[in-house]
Amino acid sequence: MSVSLAAGILFAAGVFLCEYEEIRFTVLGMRKRWRLRRRLERAEVPMGSSDERRWHIHIRKLIAGSGADRYIGSPEIFAAVSLMAGLWAGFAFYWAGGKGTAVSGALMTGVLPYGWLRIRLNSRRVSNSREGALMIRELLSNYKIHAYNMKEALQITAESLADAPHAAHLLSNLARGFNRAFTRGAMEEVLDQFRYELNTAWGDALARCILFSEVYGLRVTEALEDISRSLDDSRRVIEYANRANHESEMMMRYLTPVSYVLTIFCACRYFGFTLAKFIRFQFTTAAGLQCFLVMVFIYGLSLLVNTLMTREKMDL
Repeated sequence: MSVSLAAGILFAAGVFLCEYEEIRFTVLGMRKRWRLRRRLERAEVPMGSSDERRWHIHIRKLIAGSGADRYIGSPEIFAAVSLMAGLWAGFAFYWAGGKGTAVSGALMTGVLPYGWLRIRLNSRRVSNSREGALMIRELLSNYKIHAYNMKEALQITAESLADAPHAAHLLSNLARGFNRAFTRGAMEEVLDQFRYELNTAWGDALARCILFSEVYGLRVTEALEDISRSLDDSRRVIEYANRANHESEMMMRYLTPVSYVLTIFCACRYFGFTLAKFIRFQFTTAAGLQCFLVMVFIYGLSLLVNTLMTREKMDL
């Protein structure tokens, strides 16, 4: 028994000595990968981190989701632009109409950048969702072709969606984010922005499919097929609703500007006004300026509500 044990120990020692370099390099590689992962996890700042204020997170996601990151680099720049616009408008309206007009004009002008971002975000969400059926079909096809490799399927699909530029841009951002993500937390942060830019039930389902496929290696073919079938049904409903909303949208968009032009025409034709006199009364008196501001505000609000209510996203 002792002879067999001694022989086994000698054999194991011989194997260890022969393969020492390979074993050493393997252990060192495992240690380096473990240390790198720990450093990434410590350096990672999640989307909902307490180090960031809520408004900072909201504005950062809004800027990225609306595509305004090309013009506005950070939430701080956005806040500075909004503040400067409000102050400038306040001084201008104070000179023209007094304190009340200045406060109203400053507040309305200060929220314009935020309203502009919200409108852009809603428009992009609608465009992204309405290209969803084509995006899912292409992604499912490439997912099967490339041996169920989700990361590669995302990249190939983004490059092949020539007929769906919004979906292509969305998937390109997702693929680039995945290439920079080395931990599950980083991947979830990228997918959180993806869900935010879609804001649909099928977008949430697609994000879960991508996460399960990429992190756990699960095949999500059947789930993608179910999403694709549901989107095809939703697309037919949206196409029918668009025909019903087109006439009301055209009336709202053009009726108010035409009515204002007719007001100028009637004032000059029937009430003895000249164009210069109309402009002077409209923009250099407190009552005229306040009336104009209220009219512009209501018109802008109606366009915003119409955009949010009639341009429906394609959802399940």
